[in-house]
Order: sequence, then structure tokens, then C-alpha cells
Amino acid sequence: MKSIIFLSILIFSSFNIYALRLTPMAGYLAPSGNQSVFNFTAINSTELPEAIKVRIEYRKEEDRKKYGKPAEELFQVYPKKAILFPKKSGKSHKKDIKIVWKGGEIKDLERSFRLVVEQVPLNFSKKKINGGKMQIVSRYIASVYVASEKFKSKVKVVSSKIENGRLIVKMDNSGNKHHLLSDLIVRIKVNGVSRKLLKNEMRGIYLYSILANSQREFVVELPREFSSKNISSSNIEIQI
Repeated sequence: MKSIIFLSILIFSSFNIYALRLTPMAGYLAPSGNQSVFNFTAINSTELPEAIKVRIEYRKEEDRKKYGKPAEELFQVYPKKAILFPKKSGKSHKKDIKIVWKGGEIKDLERSFRLVVEQVPLNFSKKKINGGKMQIVSRYIASVYVASEKFKSKVKVVSSKIENGRLIVKMDNSGNKHHLLSDLIVRIKVNGVSRKLLKNEMRGIYLYSILANSQREFVVELPREFSSKNISSSNIEIQI
């Protein structure tokens, strides 16, 4: 059985989001052969060197007891630490990050993990900082999915309602693969007129994922035109 790993990267940074970038946004790996290895690229576009630490860890949905702990027995990551040099002559410095799946076949249900890339401060002096503990400047999170090629998602809307100017949608994925809400369409009817929400009006649900064999509730802050309206659930149309 051929399996693949789908890695979709969502980057979050509490500091300068342009200091470091990861590319591509998604990668696919097979359990063996040439496709079992995939290279991400970390890019430093600044005038200063940047240091990173890399690991893959368990998600809460995958294993609550191991949540946040490294999944070292299932993945090989190289390098786990690296320094990205400053850009030179206008060209950014790039460093490949090799990810290798070594957990074997996936037979029944997609498994999910997180790829974590932490940007840490460089200290060229011999003095220890904060008792030798390394401070984290910013953290970049990736969702890592391991699944058979034949796995499929099966998503339906369980409920939808509008309360206090917010659209609340509960969805169920009874399939064995996660589903990315990239083709989502939401229409709301007011006074007999149906209005389709724009992508930037669907923050909190558009491009979000529902894991395999799970339910998830989404909350969307609606435009002001809907905030004072009494809109029933029958006037909400959602296409996945």
C-alpha cells in the first residue's frame, strides 16, 4: 500500500514574520524509495545571521499523552539545528531541511503531527544567558499528515447559526483523511436577498482543516451588515 505524507505549513511569528521563511507550503512523502525524503527550505532575507531548531512533535489529536513531545521514533530530521547566514549581494541565504518518514505503512486512519521550526537568538559570547536556557525568538508551525494514497475525507455540516454577529459552524469529518476548507462557499440570505461571503470575510474557517474522524467548530466574525439582523439557520447555505 502506497502512503503519502501531506505537510501543510502555517507560519506564525510573534516578531518579524519576514526575518525567516519556509518553503514550499506543502510536501508529499512515500514510506520508502526516493519519495520518502523531502526537502523544505529555510530562507533568511535579513542582514543578520539567524539560528533555527527543527523538530516534529505529536499533536494533541494524535496522542494526548505524548502531546508536544518529539516524534523522533517516526521521523528523521536533518539538520535539527542550523545557522542561516545573512543575505549577500542582495541574495537570501537558503538552507535545506530534510524530512524522512520512517514509521512504516498507515493502514486505517491518517495520522497527524506538527513540524516546529524555532528561531533562536545567536550568542557568540561565552557567557551563559538565563542560566543556560535558550530563549525562543519566534516559532513556525507546520501540520504534518501521514496517510494512505487511497484515504478520503467525508465532511458534512452538523449545525450552523448566527449569534451576536458571529457565524458558528460545526462540521464532522467521518472520513479517514483530513479536509482543507479551500473550496468553501457561504451564502447568507437577508430580506430575501442572498449574499455570498468573500474569502476575507470568512476568517476563522476558510483554509482551515478538519482532521480525519473528528468534529470541529468554527467561529466567524461577520460583517456589520449582519450583526443587527435576526437570521435563522435556514437562511445560511454552506457548500464544502
